[in-house]
Amino acid sequence: MPRELCNHEWKMINLQSGFIVTEKCINTNEYVDYFSTEDAPSMQEYKDGDKYWIILGADQTIRFELECQLCGQIINYDNLLGLMNCTGCTGECHLNNLTQVARDNKILVYAALCYQNKPNVTEYLTLDQLKALNKLYNSRLASRDKKILIVSSSLRLLPKGCRGDIFKDVGLLSEEEPE
Repeated sequence: MPRELCNHEWKMINLQSGFIVTEKCINTNEYVDYFSTEDAPSMQEYKDGDKYWIILGADQTIRFELECQLCGQIINYDNLLGLMNCTGCTGECHLNNLTQVARDNKILVYAALCYQNKPNVTEYLTLDQLKALNKLYNSRLASRDKKILIVSSSLRLLPKGCRGDIFKDVGLLSEEEPE
């Protein structure tokens, strides 16, 4: 079946356990996030050139891809850090405003948080990545009264000051245990 005509049915594949590691340069206030497959990521501070990096934290997560069970299309999510449910911040924040409107309509809004692979540079999910995640999560809901809307984290006004619950745990993101 041609992919553009397919009514995709997504399944998580190639699950890989690991940790989100967040570092900060104390000289420049730059942040970076990366995925580590170590059993216990190093929490050691280090110097790289004129930059001195400290580890802010490491949280359990998974990496995965989605595969359509009908046409075989695969979508990669290497840049997805986790999903965040906004718990409210400032009235100027687009994500906060969207969450308030959606809550009244029984829609749970999650921002797809992405890694900062380079200091202070985030590569957000594409529209195709967001559509596939939305279809997967909504297909898994037991109640037809509720909906899930996963949006780009670019809607956040102040990413470092954002308030929300971040779901990075293996059991919350996946339907099965990683290999």
